[in-house]
Amino acid sequence: MKCRGLLFLVGLALLCGCASSGQTLKSVPPKTKLSTFQSVVVKVTSSVPDSSRETLQLESMIVSTLMSQKAFAAISGLSAGGNGDLRVDANISDLRRVSSGARVMLGAFAGRGNMTVDVKLVDTRSGDTVGSFTSQGTSSGGTVFSGTTDQAVELAARQIVEYIRQNS
Repeated sequence: MKCRGLLFLVGLALLCGCASSGQTLKSVPPKTKLSTFQSVVVKVTSSVPDSSRETLQLESMIVSTLMSQKAFAAISGLSAGGNGDLRVDANISDLRRVSSGARVMLGAFAGRGNMTVDVKLVDTRSGDTVGSFTSQGTSSGGTVFSGTTDQAVELAARQIVEYIRQNS
């Protein structure tokens, strides 16, 4: 009887974990409503070595999410040669990777994927920064079914788009 209870608690511990999260930190509100801009170009760079995959992934997620919300008349990524009245300069300043392989091999012990992105919103006509903030995405953790780096990238992208939406 005690053995079943112990097995139940161990099983529950493997399935329960920390929830994923996204948050906006250090926000400087825009000087003007972002809806005054007609077009947006997203430029993602990284201070983290060997992060070209995550850089392209973040740019793609921001562009596709903004497009699906139809927030601006034109939305493009700088990597695709796009341009716009408003440039979203997003720099990945911190990245903790957790691959699906590590998740399978190590389970909860693989930890949580994390991405921190410093964002400046730049009026391309004047060159002025109209707002800035830091976005952070953290994958779920604590179980063998937890998230990976991809989830952290997605959550950081959602925070960036949400900030833009709230200030439009």
